[in-house]
Amino acid sequence: MSDNDQKGIKFIRAILVTTGVVATIGFLIQLSDIASEFLAAARACFGLPLSALLAYIEFRPAPFLHQYASFYYSYLGRGILQMLLAVLLLPTDFIQACAFAMLFVTGFICVALEFSPAAPELPSFRNDGRALSIGAEDDDDMI
Repeated sequence: MSDNDQKGIKFIRAILVTTGVVATIGFLIQLSDIASEFLAAARACFGLPLSALLAYIEFRPAPFLHQYASFYYSYLGRGILQMLLAVLLLPTDFIQACAFAMLFVTGFICVALEFSPAAPELPSFRNDGRALSIGAEDDDDMI
């Protein structure tokens, strides 16, 4: 890999980690409104683990995540997930509005990177040799 590819990968990873952390903070703020707005807190219960995983998998691969949530391992899947999280996050203050904007913008950027032939593959997109099949009997039917 060239030096420019390494810089591009570091930049994309920094954006994804920042977006995941800011979205997690936004959902924590939304969850704190459980007494006044129950539906917003319920949406935060769905969005909080999904947004926390966005930042977590850039540092450490989560076991079995590739098998059960493979959309975390492509630009298109992450982009659609980020736009879904932006819809779940109701911006009522400045931090939530920043998280909403960051999620939508980085979601569109990730979708655009999926269709760009020059986009580098992130190290967190690699499967590390784990099979996608659930049972061992699926391996016997290879043709």
